[in-house]
Amino acid sequence: MEEIQAILAKYDQDYLVRFADASPEADRMALTFYEDLAEILELLTRMKNVERNPSGFSIDDAPILGLLVHTWKLLKLVVWIYREGSAEYAAIAERSLMEVAITATYLLRSDGSTVEDYRRCSYRNRFKILEQAANGAVYYRSKPGRRLLRSIRNKLASEGLDNTSFDRQIANRWRLDGKSFRHIFEDVVGEDLYAVAYGTASESVHGSWQDVRTYSLQGHVGGGFVPQYEPLRVNVGNVSTIVPFATLPFREWTKRTELVDPYIGEVLNFIDNLNFALFERHGKLFYDF
Repeated sequence: MEEIQAILAKYDQDYLVRFADASPEADRMALTFYEDLAEILELLTRMKNVERNPSGFSIDDAPILGLLVHTWKLLKLVVWIYREGSAEYAAIAERSLMEVAITATYLLRSDGSTVEDYRRCSYRNRFKILEQAANGAVYYRSKPGRRLLRSIRNKLASEGLDNTSFDRQIANRWRLDGKSFRHIFEDVVGEDLYAVAYGTASESVHGSWQDVRTYSLQGHVGGGFVPQYEPLRVNVGNVSTIVPFATLPFREWTKRTELVDPYIGEVLNFIDNLNFALFERHGKLFYDF
């Protein structure tokens, strides 16, 4: 906890005042906060209750822990993209971060059968590969193909699975608990945020016309469109809208793994409150509200 306390020491009562007074430096200050937040989330994944987990984490905990590690890594990537001045690309990483964090939260609020279903659903494409190989697909006779098959079979064996272990997943069309991700998202955070948060961010992944016309085209003075070559910059305050998704599963994780230090809850509350305050201050500095 000393490392977390050292990070948070810079965020005293006057921090928001300095942020508001330093308009040219506001972006830099905000990005530093996001970087510090990612560092704190990383530190939380390194903590454990040694009585509950004297060594590693069980197969029931490991998928969730992995998702949490992936969450802070993606947050670091988002901040790096903004620092590079190509914030348009951040939508791709932000969308991935939301999906990872929402999935982790959903698993944390479910029982062991859902975590097991999550692991088995991950074999969807690998199951198809095994079927293709069994049907004589030529690629799987090559060295790369044989190596891929060996890797898949070794992973299955490590979990005590084989080709007959996926009846539930096949029946549910390889969807976690038989649900679309939209359904899972709405279960976790409600219906209102899907379109504005995750849905629009997904356009950057799927090659949506709305994404293309915003970031890759510009109107021509003579009519029509011409290519937009330079990446568009986006207000770094947008990262504040992603932070609540990132911190959400960490609250559930501390309960699940019995990290009983009350300071952890205070840290997460402080982060969310400061993040919301930054979001409001950033909006007043850079948008005409």
